[in-house]
Amino acid sequence: AETPDAFRSQIPLIFEVLDALAIPRMMIEGVEADDLIASYAAAAVEAGMQVLIVTGDRDVFQLVGDQVSVIYTRRGISDTVLMDAPAIEKKYGVGPVMYPQLAALRGDPSDNIPGVPGVGDKTAAKLLSDYGDLDGIFAHLDEIRGKKLPTTLAEHEASVRTGYAVALLDREVPLPLPLEDLRMGTVDLETVRKLFATLEFRSLWERLDPVLRTEAQAEATGFTTEPERLAAGGLAPWLDTLEPGTLLAILPATAGQLPDLR
Repeated sequence: AETPDAFRSQIPLIFEVLDALAIPRMMIEGVEADDLIASYAAAAVEAGMQVLIVTGDRDVFQLVGDQVSVIYTRRGISDTVLMDAPAIEKKYGVGPVMYPQLAALRGDPSDNIPGVPGVGDKTAAKLLSDYGDLDGIFAHLDEIRGKKLPTTLAEHEASVRTGYAVALLDREVPLPLPLEDLRMGTVDLETVRKLFATLEFRSLWERLDPVLRTEAQAEATGFTTEPERLAAGGLAPWLDTLEPGTLLAILPATAGQLPDLR
């Protein structure tokens, strides 16, 4: 019902960490984060980008398509799963576009959507498959089998339609920052180190420090970590194209059965 005080007090610290890491952030008063995500995803798709959304909010499944996938965080970042359109259909029995209607029937406690008592994913998916959408279901209650289900659906129609409105994301929120301003900026290592020391992020700093230093070195020296994948026999001609003194690292890869060297 209310944002916990313990979390509310940490929000300024979260912003401080994001700013230190040069990660762009934005917020609009009165607009839910998932609507902002949906609007940025729509803009990115229109710009021809591939979109990967990382979230624990299942509402974003409705955004999935040829250019949009979701890394769903089931239990923090230790248990995640990639959800594309086939994965959503396999898991829930409906495609991404129909997911908000399934959520309205099944319910979703995280969004305070009550759903219909006794209706889970399978029943909701079958109803939508048989009757097309929520309008079709409520227009054919007399055809639905079961002693209690038709009556229960009728009793909860209003809450189902409200739940659908809640689950449906707004993809037309005015964007506070243009897409081109969302790239990660240059990170000041000393600023991050001091902040992480203050917040006692010891283990996180130990993991992040080598990554940031590698990126800083690459920017300073022009050394790139983007690999050049060469076909068999392509190494020598490629080396001939490089300037003398160019920094490089070679990682050999083999295919097929390894030769017997005994």
